Amino acid sequence: MLRLLLADAGLAETVARGRLFRNQPNARIVSARNRAELLSAARRERPQLIAVDADFYRSQIDDLIRTLRREPVLRSVPIIVTTAKWRESLQELLLGAGANALLVKPVPVQQIYDLVRAAGPAMALDVRVPVGAEATFLVGGRERRGRIVNVSRGGLYLECDAPPAVGTPVRVTLSLPAFTNVAQVDGVVTWTNDGRTASVSHVPRGVGVRFVDAPLVARKMIALYVSMSKTVVRVT
Repeated sequence: MLRLLLADAGLAETVARGRLFRNQPNARIVSARNRAELLSAARRERPQLIAVDADFYRSQIDDLIRTLRREPVLRSVPIIVTTAKWRESLQELLLGAGANALLVKPVPVQQIYDLVRAAGPAMALDVRVPVGAEATFLVGGRERRGRIVNVSRGGLYLECDAPPAVGTPVRVTLSLPAFTNVAQVDGVVTWTNDGRTASVSHVPRGVGVRFVDAPLVARKMIALYVSMSKTVVRVT
């Protein structure tokens, strides 16, 4: 049974009216009017998705997120925070507290639907999901262009001409569908496909990159994108 804990009145109303939610068998939206109700409902219902209105909880919001994350049954549950007053410092604060994303109100309906569709346990680190987004990357101080074929929380596959050799450090600048953030991640090439190896002929020419260092915003954006994706693609 789909259970959504939506401590955001506008978001709850939008989801409840949507055909996607109405077509879910035994789906239920749980709301909360204050901190105590929210924590109690989260522990009791064990929802697949939690959304919290930062403008309602104000100065308590980061402590509230930390408290939710300390609950063992909620550690893998996506926590989305909404606000009409987005600022970078608030995003950093909430991602550091354990939220998966800070979304600007009004949240686009399609984005809400994507979150509802994906509501469920967090995916494993090695699960790769399709992207198909253009990206730039630095190799030895030279900027090159490529396309991100798929991504996981631990790395990505980058389609490009003249793939760099295994062990080459790369810095990838990327933006993922449904997100406005542009992020940079540092990685290292772990395998190369020059297009001539039969065992990897099912993927385009390019390189597999393992993340070595990524800022918190980038890690959260990638993790949320992975958990939102419906189709799983594995590259071995």
